[in-house]
Amino acid sequence: GENKDTIMLSGTIGLSDQAIAPDAPILVAATLSIDRQSLENGAAQTVISIVTADPKTLAFKMDLSGKNIIPGDNIYLIAFADTNYTGGTPYPDAGGDYIGIYVSPDALSPGYTVKAGENTGLHIDINRKVYDYTASISGEIKIRQAGDITMIAYYGGIDSSDFSTIDFSHVIGYSRVYKDGSGPVSYTIDILPYGKPLPIKNLYIFALLDSNGNNRADY
Repeated sequence: GENKDTIMLSGTIGLSDQAIAPDAPILVAATLSIDRQSLENGAAQTVISIVTADPKTLAFKMDLSGKNIIPGDNIYLIAFADTNYTGGTPYPDAGGDYIGIYVSPDALSPGYTVKAGENTGLHIDINRKVYDYTASISGEIKIRQAGDITMIAYYGGIDSSDFSTIDFSHVIGYSRVYKDGSGPVSYTIDILPYGKPLPIKNLYIFALLDSNGNNRADY
């Protein structure tokens, strides 16, 4: 039988931006954060594992066995074209790098829940230029129902009230807060410096309540 302690990830990379240098190495990282400063300043602590995708097929394989990751853990998967690698642990920076973030087709926000054994078919599109800024949005949510609330910062047009169809490439920030059912709740969304330079116009803020824990929007 399959070794229950084995955790393998595999998938493919899509290069959807023609500005990416053809000879830039394509790296795939499993991380504990997608915050740019965390990746840059604490790369060794933030990055669980990093591999190079095959330059011809853009396929990747990653072994998380023995990396202190267990089935059920939530991690982030990022891919980036590293145009200016200078040594040490690679990370996406604003020197011309492009990044992609994995998001599950049926989830509200980025992240991947690890399964035992083979985790296959993970596709990441590299479609965001990396910028150098720090920005956040904060406010208050007024709602009576209790549950997990996913906050999403989204730029561009909205064509549907079905949030499962939103284009994740336009999501530039997200946060989760828990609402206990009494009074308003405060939130802060850190804007990811991936994809859009400041200032960012036509920005929408969504508050999506998951009242039954199925990782889908109920309100």
